[in-house]
Amino acid sequence: MKNFIRNSRFLFYIILASLSMVFLIIMQILWVNNAYNMKAELLDHKINVALKSIVNQMIEQKYESQQDVFFVHYCKLQEQDIVEHIDPLLLDSIVLYELKSLDINMDYEYAVFRQKDSLFVIGNNQKFMNNIGSCKYTISLSCVSSDDSFYFGIIFKEKKMFLLKQIIVWLLLNLFFFSIIGLSYFKIVNYYIKLKKLYSIKADFINNLTHEFKTPIATISIAGEMLKKSEIINDVQKRNRYHEIIQNENKRLKAQVDQILQIALIEKGELPLNFEIIDTHTLIKECISNFQLVLNEKNGKVITEFNAQNHLVKADKVHFVNIITNLLDNAVKYTLNPPSIKIVTYNENDLIVIKVIDNGLGIPKEYINNVFKQFFRVPKGNVHDIKGFGLGLFYVKTVVDLFNGQIFIESEVHKGSCFKITLFSA
Repeated sequence: MKNFIRNSRFLFYIILASLSMVFLIIMQILWVNNAYNMKAELLDHKINVALKSIVNQMIEQKYESQQDVFFVHYCKLQEQDIVEHIDPLLLDSIVLYELKSLDINMDYEYAVFRQKDSLFVIGNNQKFMNNIGSCKYTISLSCVSSDDSFYFGIIFKEKKMFLLKQIIVWLLLNLFFFSIIGLSYFKIVNYYIKLKKLYSIKADFINNLTHEFKTPIATISIAGEMLKKSEIINDVQKRNRYHEIIQNENKRLKAQVDQILQIALIEKGELPLNFEIIDTHTLIKECISNFQLVLNEKNGKVITEFNAQNHLVKADKVHFVNIITNLLDNAVKYTLNPPSIKIVTYNENDLIVIKVIDNGLGIPKEYINNVFKQFFRVPKGNVHDIKGFGLGLFYVKTVVDLFNGQIFIESEVHKGSCFKITLFSA
């Protein structure tokens, strides 16, 4: 119930935070859009001011060759005469000056044209008439023609980019801070999910640890009580048998504690390694011999095919034995049938390859890449009925890496697994 309440609360806060993020994003988008529109309106105003100023300048300017006011007397001219009375250089300089004075620094095209038939009179690009339909900025040259048929127009092709440059700093700052907020939000949620997963793993680990320790401790306790009985004290054979049980269970407990301590040392990067030249075949035989009692109880067998001519490697003897022991233990533990294990060795270039093949439950493909992760246990089928810490293969992979070797796995559900270890030959 408490977990449900915690999960519900966290889900509520996640939804609340998500809605707040969406609201802020919408508000910022609206703010940016409003800022863009305000800049566009201001630019339109500046351009309209510039157009009026350009026409005024055209009217007020005088030719050097005559004292008549420029354009004033054009109102009495016929339409066909207008082109003869506009100085292109003067017009170009007026347009450039007026736009720059208002900080309108964009590429532009301008023209004087006749409205009724889009006749191009003069301008800086004759292709202007192709875009006359998109010309937003025009002003009548009523002083030039009495019937008001001539216009001065200007087109800015980079207007949108110019406006974006006006707000780019605020836009980038918004994107930057929203990226930080979004990343932080994602990290917090991801951290919570990982924390929840670790909590689940921790709970599972404690349950498994309790079970693994509880069984041998109970066995030792029972054997100890039996040794107190007079009939057992006087029976040497039974006394030795219970003594052997206590010793074996004590070794089992020690092995489990050692495994946990080794993982702790691995996490700290303090796992002690004593490298020496070892004979892999000899050590594998010793591991098989140590498992013989367990194999006999389950009617299991181990077949060896030692084909490696060079079977010496430079490694830590204790940890190499632990590697093979872990693989044998998994092969025996994770099977519903009598264990049938095959260990094959052979040389490949300057490597020795060791394969441990079993007839166990197998591993589903979706979990293959996770089996070497710490605390991972396949959450499916009969695997739930088999106790363990989920540390064995993590330990194996870590130690093989420390030996500068590699480990690979091939597995198929209900058909067993094959663990392949490659180490450099000595």
